Amino acid sequence: MGRGATETKHAETHVYNHSVHPAQPEKLQGKCKILIRFEVDSKQAVLSLDQSIHPSKWSRKRQRVLNSQPEAKNINPVIDATLAEAQRIKAQMQISGKPITARSWRDAMRPEPVREGFLAFIDAFIANLSPDQFYYRKRLISTANKFRKHIGPELPWSSFDTRVLESFSRSLRAEGLATNGRRQLLVTLKTLYNHAVRQGICPSDVPNPFDTFSIPSEEPSKAWCLTRAEYEMLRDAKLPDGSWRAISRDAFVFAVNLSGGRIGDMISLTWDNVSVDRFGYRMNKNGKHVDGYISADAKEILDRYVADRSGPYIFPFDPEGRLLTVEEKSKRKSSLNALCNREFKEAALIAGIAPEKARRLTMHVARHTFTNFMVESGANVNIVASALKHSSVARTELYVHRISDKALDDAVSRALDGSRAA
Repeated sequence: MGRGATETKHAETHVYNHSVHPAQPEKLQGKCKILIRFEVDSKQAVLSLDQSIHPSKWSRKRQRVLNSQPEAKNINPVIDATLAEAQRIKAQMQISGKPITARSWRDAMRPEPVREGFLAFIDAFIANLSPDQFYYRKRLISTANKFRKHIGPELPWSSFDTRVLESFSRSLRAEGLATNGRRQLLVTLKTLYNHAVRQGICPSDVPNPFDTFSIPSEEPSKAWCLTRAEYEMLRDAKLPDGSWRAISRDAFVFAVNLSGGRIGDMISLTWDNVSVDRFGYRMNKNGKHVDGYISADAKEILDRYVADRSGPYIFPFDPEGRLLTVEEKSKRKSSLNALCNREFKEAALIAGIAPEKARRLTMHVARHTFTNFMVESGANVNIVASALKHSSVARTELYVHRISDKALDDAVSRALDGSRAA
């Protein structure tokens, strides 16, 4: 019997659990991706359906979503259509005499990449993002809009060179955007371009414009933080219970004690994120997991708020007392951030913090204040980086450099002027 008589070519559905995927740990939220598996001569390749389902709702025997589940009416037709298309493409490949491998069969199922230009690729990339990647989508849309405003509706791959980037950077500088803001936009564009290269969408004969373009280095900026004495003054300030001023102050103090949390994370914290002596949550900004022990100050705040607990969230930022979707959180974050910053400044003034400093404080200062406390305690930069969940120690060193200037000045002053004071 010839080899062709024994070879197997089939496609079937499987649920693959990607719940520990390190790049997007919140994306699936306990669900599993549905993949089409292509098998030819015991070699396999998989194709994602961009659909996910909880394992308890999946029939291993029938390789479909259980008909009793509401998701079945949307997902099962997609599975059926994809499997039918796979059989059609296999027949076409057989008729044309093309060799069929698991990978070539899988690749034939993929749509032709968009090659019109860089901005068309960005639009397609954004459209393919998961609904849970709301914050990332907002950042990409903002970057694309700024780039499109400068270069027009489209930029062919062959026209995208270093001169385009230099012109864009000059335009941003002329608009008054600071170095760090320009750097963030250019880094995002570079990341998107690299995605296009990896996906084979950017023509291979087009030079990468970022290879000969220098993205501005990040510049140190003034990092306002509270001293230990100022923090205690704010913590102990008498503010009306239940007022936005008190809630903003308490969220700030809690953020300092949760390894320098961000306001977006404080808005999202639920009672499920805390236990008797530990806390754990995922950052809204990057999905990284943060955990640690609950300090005395944090426990005191929890004890006060649990007495009036009326919903799933620790801080009553949501008057309806219900869990918000990612999109609702994002929309509410901007307004709440402005509200909290305004009320936090007033709380700082009431606490006795100098007006010239209080007017410059924001909720993000909690992150710098935590870093300051860590540095004062003698923690090395690697420990601080781990606590802040920085992906690079270089980023932490920039934080520490900003905050340590005053400590350095005080040390030099004591060393040089101490004898005179005596």
